[in-house]
Amino acid sequence: MRETLLIFLAPGMILIVGAALLGGFAEAIAISLYILGVLVLIGWPLTAVIVHIRISRCQERGQQISSGLARAQSFVEAVSAIIMTVVLPSAVIGWIGVFCLVTAADDPEDAIFKTVVGFGMLLVLVAYLSILVFGRSKTILRVMGAAILIFGVIVLVGVTQEFIDGEAGRRSGVGLIGGVLMSIGGLWLTITGRSTWSRKTQSGRQRTV
Repeated sequence: MRETLLIFLAPGMILIVGAALLGGFAEAIAISLYILGVLVLIGWPLTAVIVHIRISRCQERGQQISSGLARAQSFVEAVSAIIMTVVLPSAVIGWIGVFCLVTAADDPEDAIFKTVVGFGMLLVLVAYLSILVFGRSKTILRVMGAAILIFGVIVLVGVTQEFIDGEAGRRSGVGLIGGVLMSIGGLWLTITGRSTWSRKTQSGRQRTV
């Protein structure tokens, strides 16, 4: 139920949050996004609920579902799947990455950390979208591995700079461990194109699928 509610509310909320973020830069676009977000926030849940209720009533009465209602149900299911697999991850990961990069200059103490996280999140997003578009092939896993490897190296460079500047703390230690693990994992994926340790295990999974 919580996932369904999230699917219904997510598109409108993303548009409204986007409008709020653009308020200080492009007021006209922000107002348009805000109006669209409110309409979507109200209209999309109503549409999905009405389709669900009508489908349920037809099934309870043993009636045949009309072609128009069936197309509406397919549309709602398709949009819901896109929201869960593309829109929400892209909005969350992309927003974190862009936010860190945009605000890095305003926070000198955490500028390096925010820049590292920003670039890393965008690389992870690119890798995730590549898997969705092209599938989980060796080539895509290698691309994802390269993204993770670059992210890990960037983290290590940022943490090393903090140690050099004498600003290292507990976060730097966690970043060092995370950077090493991401670098090793990314290097493994880049070289082998496999997400499992054993080649037999992966080939067995591919046969099962």
